[in-house]
Amino acid sequence: MIMNQPSKIDWLQNFIEEMIDEVIRHDLGEIKKRVQEFKLKHRNLPRRQIAQKIVEDQSFWGGLLAVPGGLGGLLVLPFALPVDMVKYLRVQAYMVCCLIDLYEYPLNDHSAIKTDLFLLMSHSSIDQLKDFVCSEAKKQVKNDFVKKEALIKLAKVKSYKDMEKKAVDTLGFKYGTQVAMRFGEKQIMNHTLRSVPKIFRGIIWRLGGRKIAEKTVQKTAGRIVPILGAVVAGGMDWWMIKATGQVAIEYYEMGGPDFLAAAYTLIE
Repeated sequence: MIMNQPSKIDWLQNFIEEMIDEVIRHDLGEIKKRVQEFKLKHRNLPRRQIAQKIVEDQSFWGGLLAVPGGLGGLLVLPFALPVDMVKYLRVQAYMVCCLIDLYEYPLNDHSAIKTDLFLLMSHSSIDQLKDFVCSEAKKQVKNDFVKKEALIKLAKVKSYKDMEKKAVDTLGFKYGTQVAMRFGEKQIMNHTLRSVPKIFRGIIWRLGGRKIAEKTVQKTAGRIVPILGAVVAGGMDWWMIKATGQVAIEYYEMGGPDFLAAAYTLIE
């Protein structure tokens, strides 16, 4: 009997999770130091503009690091491509962690950081990200149509700051009260570690990792021709890292972790 061999996407998906875990475990001290440097250098700018500076810095370096891998064309592609993938993915993860620290979300919750990374690196817009989370959450509540309606309403909210105060008006009395109480009790950290959110986070990691792997493989087109490949490689990495950064800025500006906390509450 012939066993099915893991596909390129399967291998890359596993690698992405290992890489994200490594960044979270080993790079956080450097990340906090780097963010502090940006805050001091641009102390007169509002936080959103400092976030933009971080994104511009990381997308520039990500694009620059991709150029050498495109210079050799087909001959060096088998060797250059894995190195390029590592650099590309690490720059994205590093950049998002910088934004987490800049927006004053904790860097000591490994699972929460990992969830943010998978969501932000796998979606090209905030609306797409919210629709994905709420769509998967609706699968968890099965035939509870009131909860499903609350999740639909949750996806349409523009900002999740002060969610405690506006949850009832936004989500309806029954589940809006539940969300408001959870925020009011300030037990989000304990809440997100319960069994249902753990399962839900696993779904986000698995599906998000798949999307990231597919996007990473797709971006390798055009690197066969020397020189042209270098231009394509650098430009594409710059653009894709910057796009991830823009989604991340919008996510933290709107209070994205509170959006997830509300979704967790509704599937509890």
